[in-house]
Amino acid sequence: MTTGPPDPGSCLELGGGVRVTSILGGHMRLDGGAMFGVVPRPLWERANPPDERNRVASACRCLLVETPEAKVLVDTGCGDRFDAKGRELFAIDPEITLVDSLAGVGVDPQQITHVLLTHLHFDHSAGALRRDGDELAPVFAGALHIVQRGELDDARNGRSIMRSSYLAQDLAVLTDAAAWTWTEGDAEIVPGVRVEKTGGHTEHHQSVIIH
Repeated sequence: MTTGPPDPGSCLELGGGVRVTSILGGHMRLDGGAMFGVVPRPLWERANPPDERNRVASACRCLLVETPEAKVLVDTGCGDRFDAKGRELFAIDPEITLVDSLAGVGVDPQQITHVLLTHLHFDHSAGALRRDGDELAPVFAGALHIVQRGELDDARNGRSIMRSSYLAQDLAVLTDAAAWTWTEGDAEIVPGVRVEKTGGHTEHHQSVIIH
């Protein structure tokens, strides 16, 4: 998640038929101390002033990677399924949805071929599901979903100091209802898009390289 440029919908042509577009997957607020860690507050609050609850504004930026063979969505943002308590806690703006942001650049969810998740914290993965009556269903039903196998195992088993950022019901529905493949280390997803297991934010976090 970032708070600055590029603006939603901005596009970068990489050549070879590869295009990358910034897609807004939602706005939310999170605790400034948690977000900036060891960076002293007098430094970070200049760029991102906190509200009265010490929360800083954040934008869930996703990437749409279009290649001659595929349309790959990198992360899915926080989603728009929060109840009133969740919307108030995280200052979720329900008017901003990933599907609407994709529509703004002429892409329908059915056109997405791959959903590539860096990790499974809710602010990066919750947008992969939608509310269908009382049930949850994949937004990108025809897409292949991809994450490091170790990340899924840690998320399911609570092996993380940030385990509260994983939503157990989401993980159960998404892994049962969507098509998946699991990366184990570095891998090429499609020509022009590959992942490297970098760790850091989570032990099995993967970074995406577009070339």
